[in-house]
Amino acid sequence: ERWMAGEPVSAYKEKPSQRLGRWIAHHRLWSQVIGISFIVLVVSLVTLAVSARQSHIAQQRAEYDQMLGQVHEIEVQLHNVAEALAKNVRFMSTLPPIQGIRNARGGVEEGEDEDVWRGRLETIYEGLLRANPDYLTISYAGKDADGTDKEIVRVERQIRDATYVRRVPQSRLGTLDDSP
Repeated sequence: ERWMAGEPVSAYKEKPSQRLGRWIAHHRLWSQVIGISFIVLVVSLVTLAVSARQSHIAQQRAEYDQMLGQVHEIEVQLHNVAEALAKNVRFMSTLPPIQGIRNARGGVEEGEDEDVWRGRLETIYEGLLRANPDYLTISYAGKDADGTDKEIVRVERQIRDATYVRRVPQSRLGTLDDSP
């Protein structure tokens, strides 16, 4: 409460909206400048936000298109590698040493034993590894006398020195369950 001349004075307190209306009525020029500035600010912020969003979407589309191109390129490369691998597998399956090993294991007489054919197959596999640097290992496996699947021949490339190709000795050959 306020006092005036020793008497309590009560006054009506205006609401903020009423005071703002009165201020606008008394300051028309300033209220118009502030209103126009506020509208320009809001329109500018909305325009910037829309522009930034469209730019972001365009960037994402460009990245997506680039990734699609890379995926397509990888698919083509994988297809070419698969075709080359299939050709090499078809070639290797018809090699005379493989037939010779099968015949020697089956008891068919050809005059040469399994070790001779194995050596010939290792020589062919070494040449194939040298000609195809993408291959790390080439092996031929078959059923052993007891019925387990066992490697018969394996030639591998050393990972640290890709030019070094070696024959894996018989003592180090494993079953197919053991090989990576």
